[in-house]
Amino acid sequence: MGDQVGAPLPSRTGWGSRRRRSTTTRNAPRPGALRARHWRPAALVAALALVTLQSLGTTAATPAQASSVPTLSCGAKVAHRRLAYHAVDYWRDRLWRLYADSGKGWSGGDGGASVSLPGGRVAWLFNDSYVGKVVDGGRPRPEFVHNLIVLQHGPQLTTLHGGSRSHPVPFMTYKLSHHNWYWSNSGVETGGVLYVSYSSYWYPGTPSVYGFVRTGTVLAGFSLRTFHLISFRWLDNRRHIVWGVSMRRGADWVYVYGLRTSGSGSSMTRQVFLARAPVGHMLGPWQYYTGSGWAGTLSLAAPILGSVSSTFSVNLVDGVYVLTTMSPAFGSEAEMYFGCHPAGPFRNRLAVWNTSSTGGIYGTMGIKGAYTYGAILQSQLTRGALTVLSYDVNTSDWSLIDQNAGIVRPRYVLVRLAF
Repeated sequence: MGDQVGAPLPSRTGWGSRRRRSTTTRNAPRPGALRARHWRPAALVAALALVTLQSLGTTAATPAQASSVPTLSCGAKVAHRRLAYHAVDYWRDRLWRLYADSGKGWSGGDGGASVSLPGGRVAWLFNDSYVGKVVDGGRPRPEFVHNLIVLQHGPQLTTLHGGSRSHPVPFMTYKLSHHNWYWSNSGVETGGVLYVSYSSYWYPGTPSVYGFVRTGTVLAGFSLRTFHLISFRWLDNRRHIVWGVSMRRGADWVYVYGLRTSGSGSSMTRQVFLARAPVGHMLGPWQYYTGSGWAGTLSLAAPILGSVSSTFSVNLVDGVYVLTTMSPAFGSEAEMYFGCHPAGPFRNRLAVWNTSSTGGIYGTMGIKGAYTYGAILQSQLTRGALTVLSYDVNTSDWSLIDQNAGIVRPRYVLVRLAF
């Protein structure tokens, strides 16, 4: 079942990233150790909650209106899905930009999958992140970590990482060899524990944008009170499936989506797989979807979809399961597929946002080597058919990242679907 950790654990962090340098430590702190860096843009957050919905002109239906609208089956919704509205989420963008520029913690990074926690809190899982001050739009002395968490509680944002404020190290470093690191995939809360899927990587040669190699995937459990590591399990890698690329909790089961990549270059293929664990028992035996049912044997797992990028999410939007990804992996088009079951079938592709036709910071900004990737939906921001899409912007010219702190930050887009 893997190691069960009952107390904060010592760890080591290594070198290697999509960035040219990282931070090492001789005596890395326990996972979850943090410096209190609270940030409260109260007026902005209050306006954000109101404007996000009002910007689309949402109004509540009267009982008479509601009863006169026929209820569509899920199959009919999938057949008639369309994009009703999309627009840059300027308010959410401004929220994160002000925090990133405040010098209170996280100043940029990619990923940013969100996990709803009890008490109205939200854990934002970031990778390849920068910590510290932003001066005149740049980072004069950037500190870089491979993973961290920003904890949101109402208007308060707090960055969780190891080490100290002046010498931060990644939030998650447990059981790593010297030259390896973790990137988070996604997370879910169940049984009073925050579970996060992390994949470990290393560079077999000279660091480059695409030169890293995955060495395994783990499921880490963190206390919701202290955010210390309390459980750790290496996930089965025999079929080379990255488990936990997306996770969502249902009424009785937590659904864990995995990704298997085969081939390389133009012959590369990616397939989505699905497993499930009982709610509250993530470390118990898993079941795997076989194409027609569930089995307790990994070898019987069958793919449920192909043609996705290395990042995707599965969310429930207005009663329909929506798989969101970017096409191609480092392309410019965010797309969705729709289904009526956690396993799909996912079909009726719908393009919802194109970064190549978007100007300013929401495109590639005319910056040398810039590219977009990592499109996902944010479940905890979904209300009915209204949801929030996020994606990442980065550049292969690493010298520009310190000069322009705004490059490596997620972008947010309001999306309203119609069924």
